[in-house]
Amino acid sequence: MRKFFFCVSLVLTGLMTSCIDKNEEVDADSRPSWLGNSIYAELKNPSAHGLLTGTFTNYVRLIDDLGYDEVLNRTGSKTLFPANDEAFERFFKSNDWGVTRYEDLSTVQKKVLLYGSMIDNSLLLDMLPNVSNGSNEPMKGYGLRHFTNMSIIDSVQYLPGSGSEEVRPEQMPANNSYWKKHYQDGVYVVSDNTQPMMVHLTREYMIHNGITTVGDQSDFAILTGTPFTEGSAYIFNNRVMNGDVTCQNGYIHQMEDVMVAPGNMAQVLRQKSNTKIFSRILDYFSAPYLDEQTTKNYHDWYEEQLKAGIDMTGVPNPANIYQVRYLSNRSQEAVLQADPEGTGVSGSKILSFDPGWNTYFPKPASNSGSVDYKTMDMGAFFVPSDQAVKQYFLPGGAGAYLIDIYGDRENTEANLMENLDSLHSKNAQVLTSFTNNLMKSSFAATVPSKFETVNNDASENMGLTIGLLHRDETTGKYDIRMANNGAIYVLDEFIAPDEYQSVMAPASVYPDMQVMNWMIQDGVKNGDYLGVDFKYYLLAMSANYAFFIPSDEAFDLYYLDPASLGHLDTDNITPRYEVLHFFYDNTATRQPYLACNRHYYYPITGEIDPTASVVNISQVKTQLVDILNYHTVVLGDGEKLCDNGNHYYKTKHGGTIYVDGASVGSHVMSGLQIDNAAQFPTPQITQEFNEKNGVTYKIDRIIQAPNNSVYSVIDGNPQFSKFRAACMGFNATNILQWAGISKNAEKAGMPSPQDAYTIFTHTTKGIDKEGNSADIQFACQDYNVKMFNTYNYTLFAPDNQAMTEAEANGLPTWTEIQALYTKWHSTSEEEEEAEGEEEGEEATTVSAAEQADIVRAYEMIRTLRDFIRYHFITNSIYADQKVIANTYSTLYTTSMGVAEELTISQDAPKTLTVTTANGTRVTIDANDGSKVTNRMTRDIWLGGTDSKGGFSAAAKDKATGILTSSFCAVHQVSTPLFTLGGNTRYDASWTDASAFKKAMKDYKIKKANNEL
Repeated sequence: MRKFFFCVSLVLTGLMTSCIDKNEEVDADSRPSWLGNSIYAELKNPSAHGLLTGTFTNYVRLIDDLGYDEVLNRTGSKTLFPANDEAFERFFKSNDWGVTRYEDLSTVQKKVLLYGSMIDNSLLLDMLPNVSNGSNEPMKGYGLRHFTNMSIIDSVQYLPGSGSEEVRPEQMPANNSYWKKHYQDGVYVVSDNTQPMMVHLTREYMIHNGITTVGDQSDFAILTGTPFTEGSAYIFNNRVMNGDVTCQNGYIHQMEDVMVAPGNMAQVLRQKSNTKIFSRILDYFSAPYLDEQTTKNYHDWYEEQLKAGIDMTGVPNPANIYQVRYLSNRSQEAVLQADPEGTGVSGSKILSFDPGWNTYFPKPASNSGSVDYKTMDMGAFFVPSDQAVKQYFLPGGAGAYLIDIYGDRENTEANLMENLDSLHSKNAQVLTSFTNNLMKSSFAATVPSKFETVNNDASENMGLTIGLLHRDETTGKYDIRMANNGAIYVLDEFIAPDEYQSVMAPASVYPDMQVMNWMIQDGVKNGDYLGVDFKYYLLAMSANYAFFIPSDEAFDLYYLDPASLGHLDTDNITPRYEVLHFFYDNTATRQPYLACNRHYYYPITGEIDPTASVVNISQVKTQLVDILNYHTVVLGDGEKLCDNGNHYYKTKHGGTIYVDGASVGSHVMSGLQIDNAAQFPTPQITQEFNEKNGVTYKIDRIIQAPNNSVYSVIDGNPQFSKFRAACMGFNATNILQWAGISKNAEKAGMPSPQDAYTIFTHTTKGIDKEGNSADIQFACQDYNVKMFNTYNYTLFAPDNQAMTEAEANGLPTWTEIQALYTKWHSTSEEEEEAEGEEEGEEATTVSAAEQADIVRAYEMIRTLRDFIRYHFITNSIYADQKVIANTYSTLYTTSMGVAEELTISQDAPKTLTVTTANGTRVTIDANDGSKVTNRMTRDIWLGGTDSKGGFSAAAKDKATGILTSSFCAVHQVSTPLFTLGGNTRYDASWTDASAFKKAMKDYKIKKANNEL
């Protein structure tokens, strides 16, 4: 008789796999006290060694009925997770199958109970979390799952047909055309053809993955419904009550309850009584795929049974078996984006991963072929209960508007299922996004203690809390089920994606907002034509937006292309601008689905040429981005439009809009519509949507930016003629150069000293052909303010009265400066140019008298520049109902490089009070119609765009795109802001002898240091 002594040490160290001859039992006289009989014998007579609790009659019947008794009596390397008869009594009183006694179990159900509780290896509990990595030393604490002994052919299920090609059988998914060909005759299916797995929660795995075990609110307690005790382990949601029962041919781990392999997440949702609605939604993405391998395996098995003499009467032998899979970006380690016929499916109908994939696991960041990743993790699904789905979609719920838009029937509970079907049929992206938002790739990363780190579709906190978890009304336990490929958390709230509760939500769902939706989604779903990913900007849920969405019909009313404002007709005299018609092309076969036509527009007559030319979207991407920016306002925390009576609001890119109210029927507009209301009617708010991060307003026209520059306002109003002359005088480069202010840059690509004096220009910095910074002739409408830099500003424009007052206090004029220059130079342009070229030589030979005039001229030019720049501030401020007092930097900086400041306050509604550094107060009254106040302007740089959206310099009559722009509010002032008061005059530095002496000294120092 063979003695048993050579495997004891291996058993004690937990490394025994199969230490005996497969076909021999251990000599009873040599058996240690802790070693039981064979697995089968131990279950049949559990009292023999007292290692198990209770009797196992029902479980042994499973073994006998399935012909597995011989295997478990002799063969080694098996691990079983059986339950005793007491557990079976509880099972027969309540189970998802509706089975009340053993005799009612079908063969398939018996196989689930036996093979689903069996592992084809002998494993102690502390070996369960070990993961193979191809070496002798396993990765300890990494394992969450093991493959069971269940065979795919054991789970073949017949879904009966209805006898009709048109009537859907109850067991087949609704609103799913892929199943229609099986309606009449039914179909044999398996739920995925990968081998089912067993999920085990062990101490080692939880420690390794940061899953908490201490306290009644620990991850373990919430997941299992019981507190963690040292040495315990759970299989799915089932406790091991007697573990590590060592038998001759493996191990027994006795379970507290009957272990029923739950199936995958899709199956569990279908079986649960309170997730039926969401299961129906999930089934929109399912399809039956012919499974040739499973069909062959089943046929082979069937033949083997016949050869063995087994009576197969009543056992079907289907010609074809299909596997149920879910269209997804990851299914059986590959994408599944084609239907059963091989036709590609739109991304709007694709899940993140396949919830029916039995062995689903998160895709590893780096893949090592020797590591068994399938056993290390699984997914998670945060599923709303049926009640939560009803509360969300039925009247009064946050998602009721979706049913109102897409439902075919009245929004009632009785019609909810059909209305959801209709929603998915008409706009599949909605429920796809909802579902993907709830599917999470990693179980270990989404346990309750990590809820606050779980992100949503916008990569922001999803808002999960333990309080959202549904509890069983009878037991009080959290409604959490472990499937073989993920954990299902049932929620009392339907957590919608931020896309459908942010200000972009209306554009995502309303069929008449497709143009704006395309623009918002670009870079995410539509390719990357605009390069701004505006969707993610609007998904900032901590922000507070007022977002205006023009309807598709609003775009039919045209958009004045800012890039065309300098265009002329063929006579090179008559303005001929262009308007753009953006529309969503539902007939397009490929991206971009947004299309654009261009029409000529004659501003003098207001006529639009009906003849259209097609425009490549890439060539107008700057205009599309401009539209997005102009329709987006960022408000303060808790602020609402017009709450405090104000009407002027700054847009995302610094422009300004005027809103006369914040409800349906109110109007919103910008400069073009304010200045040209007859030709460009103001947009009206037609619908209002209160969203989680602000309010969305649907409008019937596009908000149009100002078509006036700062210069055009100054030039077009005669009361600013003196101020205009003061600004334009700095373009006399010969005079500035004579005064020692060079027009030549010290280094190539750098600004010249004269740049710091220029007020209006039509030249800006760009990149030359060699890639260096240089003055490039980019187009602008007329002249732009040189000091502006893609920001927003205010100009307190001094009118002729203010300029006269300033001149009376010594502010120089260009006539005076010109007189000093002509005193020493000819006014001939040719001679001026020649003299200018010899400026370096002249600087060393001028007389003392001329040098004195040069310094006087320099002081005048500097003073005039500082005066003008002091009237500009960095921020667009409008005289509104309420203005908060604040201090703003001007564009005038001291010799130390510090910006001088102005204080803006308010003494009465629609007024501004400007206080200078020396205390002078100037009031701007927007109620005074005789003054220019609250005038919106835009200085815009334009260029040419190619078919790929590239940008280049272009003459203004050839410009096609927006390079950059600045916005400025213009207010007329009749008192100069730089009035010094007292006896101090502007001209002190060149009229007072002592001050002039100091100015001469300072000039020489600046000249030597190139600081003029």
